[in-house]
Amino acid sequence: MTKRKQEDEVQKKIFSILDSGKVKIFQFNAGAGAGKTYALEQSIKHLLKTRDSDLKTRNQKILCITYTNAAKNELVRRLNKNSSVVVSTIHEFLWGFIKTQQKSLIELHQNKIEDELMRINGELTKSFYKKIEEKDKFDHQVLDKTFANIFYSHYSDHAEPFRVAMEQYDFPKKWLNNVNKFKKTVINVRKRDKLQKVLDKPGRKVDYISTKNRDNLADYKISHETLLDYCKQVITNHDILKRLFMDRHPYVFIDEYQDTDQRVVDIMDSIEQYAIGRGKSSLIIGYFGDPLQNIYGKEITNTFVNDKKYLQIKKVFNRRSTTQVISVINRIRNDALKQESIYEDYNNGTNHFYSVNDDFVLDKFLDRMKLSTHTTCLLMKNEDIAKERNFDLLLTVIKKFPNFKDNNYDNINEQFLQKNIQHIGSFLRNLLSFIELIQKIKYEKDITINKILVLMYGKLPMITFNDLRDFIHKLFVFNFNSLNLVDCLTQFLKISSGKINGTKVLEYIFGVDDSVDTLTGIKNKAYDYLIGQNNNDMDVDSFFKIKFSQFINWYYYIYDNQHDEKVNYYTLHGSKGLEFDNVVVVFEDNFGHKKDYCKYFFENYDSGDVIDDERFNQVRNLLYVACSRAKQNLYVIYINNGLDSIAKSNIEKIFDKIEYLNDK
Repeated sequence: MTKRKQEDEVQKKIFSILDSGKVKIFQFNAGAGAGKTYALEQSIKHLLKTRDSDLKTRNQKILCITYTNAAKNELVRRLNKNSSVVVSTIHEFLWGFIKTQQKSLIELHQNKIEDELMRINGELTKSFYKKIEEKDKFDHQVLDKTFANIFYSHYSDHAEPFRVAMEQYDFPKKWLNNVNKFKKTVINVRKRDKLQKVLDKPGRKVDYISTKNRDNLADYKISHETLLDYCKQVITNHDILKRLFMDRHPYVFIDEYQDTDQRVVDIMDSIEQYAIGRGKSSLIIGYFGDPLQNIYGKEITNTFVNDKKYLQIKKVFNRRSTTQVISVINRIRNDALKQESIYEDYNNGTNHFYSVNDDFVLDKFLDRMKLSTHTTCLLMKNEDIAKERNFDLLLTVIKKFPNFKDNNYDNINEQFLQKNIQHIGSFLRNLLSFIELIQKIKYEKDITINKILVLMYGKLPMITFNDLRDFIHKLFVFNFNSLNLVDCLTQFLKISSGKINGTKVLEYIFGVDDSVDTLTGIKNKAYDYLIGQNNNDMDVDSFFKIKFSQFINWYYYIYDNQHDEKVNYYTLHGSKGLEFDNVVVVFEDNFGHKKDYCKYFFENYDSGDVIDDERFNQVRNLLYVACSRAKQNLYVIYINNGLDSIAKSNIEKIFDKIEYLNDK
């Protein structure tokens, strides 16, 4: 049987499950380059061919949940926007499904507010607030609007200037010995008051804001994580919603299951159990993915991967890479899934492994190997990628703040360079929204009025077309690229036209209320995020003085807006899901606060004692994802300070040969 026919047989296994008319969950496991999206596409097309009439008669739709908007758009393109298929990111779909369940959502939200009030009261009992005899007097004082204006106007000041600003109030000096604790106490009292007021006056509507990464409990606005919590509780506790779900979507496909949140799996399992209990019900749920491509470390639990209660379908054919690349990535993953090329003669590629010292210069290597065009470099060091993508000053400044240094160093990858927008740090996500508004208005030809208004207000306000046109015209006057961040914000605040004004737009984007002027409010938000309660001897001025062009380059890196015929640069994590003809992977030992990051993998490779070794698996998965991006030629460069015999032997098992370079 030819490879093509064997591949067809694998696809037919999926078709047979889809045609069974029963309640089943299956996992389709396939390595990098296997064509998971193709298999998903063919599965949906099979249903459209065999079930489309029934789906339309019953007003049902096939549901396909993707991990990113890019994956969603690609699948929609392949399916030609068929009306019988819903392709959506998980948050987008789940909110559309439960947003009408306001009674349950409000109850959950009020419970969350009550939990937050308990937390605040607990913190207040640990501060000087506990010893205040006249608490009502203190509360009245700090809740006063005049006090709030002074407090927030000096919020990001250093300790001594802040104390001076507070001198007009009769606070005991000992309360201000620790300015950070004083600020935290005031904020907690104000937040408690605001939450208690909304709790005592019900009737609000819970809303999900997709552009925010932090809840606004008092305004009943929730973000991504809270949405998943609410969805799990609402759906799993209400059989009527499970029935509604399966009646609407008898076929559910989940792409990149290894990156799926456990709460989503729990929701699907509860719907499956309900369907089984109904007896004659039909429900098919298919998970498509590869556990070895989980490189984020915070998503699906290991209990879900290859769960024996799910039907397992495996595909071993690779549609992307040459046999030379496939042989390497097979050895890296070193498990039961061994890929082979779907093509009979795709063996004109190369793979090379180079051991180099700290003097290695990437540009010299690219010139030597004549890789100055159609080449993609995957780098580990954030400093290297920031330099190549021209936001190195921004990274340098960010690394100085407490939220990104010492024990919080991982936040650089997890909150600053994270390409999944839902995981970007809260203030940085707001900043991205501001940059997105400017860039889309100025440079996106097909931008719609509705899209602009949603970016500006999160909804469609009652404004005139002339006001919007005039506002956009005034926006075009400024060359934001030549300004620093604070000047950009200042200029934006001055723009107004009729009912539209920059102040209201920035208040929405950055979540600033009217207790302080907008620019100060934005700086305070930055202070809380970058510094918080860690160090009162720092300010955020250095962040706001960075050229806006640095922020724009960072924005384009996050949104993956670089594909040309020369040399492209990505972090290893940022390359996931992409493919390139020539790939240069640069690995280093000095990474993630470790001096033996890669060495640990190479020394323990093939030891048979690393199945549950999180550290080993983290490096293996990252190396696997990076190397499997190559379609034709793979160059792996390992910067190290010397290899022992075990590491050398294991590297040669994977890459056949070690080449030594010295670029002094």
